[in-house]
Amino acid sequence: MFRHLLSILCLPVLLVIMCFLPPQYTNQERNHKIRLENAPNPLRLKHRRELSTGPKPRLQADSRLLRLPAEIRLQIWYEVFGGEVLHLVQLPKRLGHVRCCSTLNATDAPRSCILDYRGPGPITQPADIKLSSLDLALLQSCRQIYTEAVDVIYATNLFDLDDVSTLLYLSQTIRPQRLAAIKYLQLTWELLWAPFSIPETKDPILFPNDDATWVTFWRLIETQMPGLLELTFVVQAMYPKMDWSLDEGWVQPLLRIRGLKEFRLELSYPTNMTVELPNETFEPFRQRLTEIMCTAA
Repeated sequence: MFRHLLSILCLPVLLVIMCFLPPQYTNQERNHKIRLENAPNPLRLKHRRELSTGPKPRLQADSRLLRLPAEIRLQIWYEVFGGEVLHLVQLPKRLGHVRCCSTLNATDAPRSCILDYRGPGPITQPADIKLSSLDLALLQSCRQIYTEAVDVIYATNLFDLDDVSTLLYLSQTIRPQRLAAIKYLQLTWELLWAPFSIPETKDPILFPNDDATWVTFWRLIETQMPGLLELTFVVQAMYPKMDWSLDEGWVQPLLRIRGLKEFRLELSYPTNMTVELPNETFEPFRQRLTEIMCTAA
């Protein structure tokens, strides 16, 4: 009797507390909120001065540099701006990059030169990561140099991602023609769970590991990156047994990609995980997927 009376008296108090207390977030909800708040600002479509548009620039006859043959000038632009691996990193309200300094391998998918950076997750800028920057003074010196050299940045460097959302942000912060000029792309995908494998992946709160983001990533490659020649896809599986099949839901967006010159699918596991390699279903899966994605468009 006493307990029943006590519950009746306490109920109004609990309701008042619930109404005035701020909402409580789960870790996933909190991380999602942080990501949304720190997402890079989209590129403004209109600028007061657009260096990349307009009539064909006239040759500046007083410039010894611009009097050099075009093929020599392009080689100069390549030496200044191209031929590197650029590790893209997510920072508050913007994207940054680190020029790879690793000597372990050509593409440095493990990001050995910036091991202290961990993504995805809440977007932060670790104090011990030295970001790189491009010397844009040369591009800004005259319209002709800009016109000739700007695409070298996108067409001759390898862009390395460790999160599918990074490409989404990149597409929103550069001009469409720059995204279309990218020829070399690398993604390391930490496979916590495969998209379309469980009902929860439909929930956008799991961004960037939700179904919609996964589809959007590959849709961007399919429709907005016609210049892409080489794609490296490193799957870091977080559990030892996987079924590698073209019928899996997460594979379907990849099957729409065509026209690659080279597609590399690599499989890795955390060092603390014991697995029996190679997986007997993985190699046939890799060969067939490569054949499809390298088929002429």
